[in-house]
Amino acid sequence: MRPIRPGKYRHVVYVQNKESTRNPDGRWVDTWIDFKKKFADKVPMKAEEYFDAKAVNAIHTVNWKMRYDDELNESMRIVKKNPDKSIKQVYEIKGILDMEGMNRELEVITEAVMDSGS
Repeated sequence: MRPIRPGKYRHVVYVQNKESTRNPDGRWVDTWIDFKKKFADKVPMKAEEYFDAKAVNAIHTVNWKMRYDDELNESMRIVKKNPDKSIKQVYEIKGILDMEGMNRELEVITEAVMDSGS
């Protein structure tokens, strides 16, 4: 069994969970709440461009490698934040793989949509 090098997880990311709450008008509102702070390795995979409403957008596929966590699921998302804690980039989780089947390391497959203004 090979050891996991903690230094390779150099990106601080936040896993967020969607919660529905009622606003004062009685309507349901979805909000994203920070669920866990994680340290991960970022592995960019590919980028595809598409045109939408006269804007060029790109879908970036990024794989995140991090320590095993059985609470993560595909309904969550990963966000990178600026130093002031504002959201820099949102990554929608598309799949979660147990790297070696030993509950040690996960590969989280995500997609981020970057518009022409990013």
